[in-house]
Amino acid sequence: MKRRNKKNLPVLYEEGKKPNKFKDKDKKILKTVFGERAKEIQYLVENNNKDGAVVLIFKQLLKMMVDLIPISERVVRQTKGYRGIYQINQMVSQMRELMADMQAAQDRGLLGQTLIAKYVRPAFLDIAKMMVEGNHSIRMEIREYIPREERKRVIEMFEKTQEELAKYINAQYRQISENLIKGLS
Repeated sequence: MKRRNKKNLPVLYEEGKKPNKFKDKDKKILKTVFGERAKEIQYLVENNNKDGAVVLIFKQLLKMMVDLIPISERVVRQTKGYRGIYQINQMVSQMRELMADMQAAQDRGLLGQTLIAKYVRPAFLDIAKMMVEGNHSIRMEIREYIPREERKRVIEMFEKTQEELAKYINAQYRQISENLIKGLS
């Protein structure tokens, strides 16, 4: 059995001696839940994927808390409440705060989606409807006033302009939607 220090933790280093070498089973115990995804979190942060990094950090922290609470509970039960009560209460409080933060982050994202669905999308649909109606009127005018020989060339130019405008409006809609959701997350 390993020696324990005052805080009931395994003694890994003693003064004047080399550190104990970890056995294979000790290495498995030392494997961290948070560390399993650390490189992925770093990659997300480096590539400016803040939302993905935040979600992954929250998940990993919650997993870590779920793993640590039974350990703290065991210490409290083994010492019959003499040690670890404060620590387990703090861990439970931190877990509740973490879950509240996760819910708040999710709610902000949903708020952005709701704003887009209620206000941004209908405004862009109104613009598109007006464009289609205007385009129909212009086509009728082209048929009525432009001679048949020139009509095909004018309609091709009109359709090209119409397509470019539609692409621009669609890109603006996407950009506004993404920025709104990012701004609220």
